[in-house]
Amino acid sequence: MMRPPWKYAVWLAMATGLGAHTLGAQQTGTIEGRVVLERSEQSLASVQVAIQALGIGTLTNPDGRFRLPNVPVGTHTMTALRIGLASVNEQVTVTPGEVTVVNFTLQQRALDLDAIVVTGQGSEISRRRLSTNIDVISIDQIQNSPATRLDQLLQTALPSVQVRLA
Repeated sequence: MMRPPWKYAVWLAMATGLGAHTLGAQQTGTIEGRVVLERSEQSLASVQVAIQALGIGTLTNPDGRFRLPNVPVGTHTMTALRIGLASVNEQVTVTPGEVTVVNFTLQQRALDLDAIVVTGQGSEISRRRLSTNIDVISIDQIQNSPATRLDQLLQTALPSVQVRLA
């Protein structure tokens, strides 16, 4: 068996490597776009934009723009998410070697927070023989209170409570 000259061996190696690289590049695409706030069209920074099924994502820059390179070809579900805003899902189809543009518009959404529970041991245990006293401060009491700090609010609404801030 005759060996090819070294020039042909180098050329064959380069051609094979280049072909594999070109084929791999054609199996991915890029997704880019912008995220804005509904009504004002204000750009939103630090929004998480991701394709969770693939485990890839990024954050938007101060102009609300993002770019996801090397996304596998196919149809994917993208999510845009930021605290205080309703998340949005969009279907996106990535084509080989192309840039797909996806823009998101997010709406403000109020967050439901859990109640703050404060427990304390009083000197009197007469209320159903519980080991702790239970007092409730209503939303109206909070809104109508002149207090500007939590400890002031507790001491005003519950005068028998001793509050120590660490």
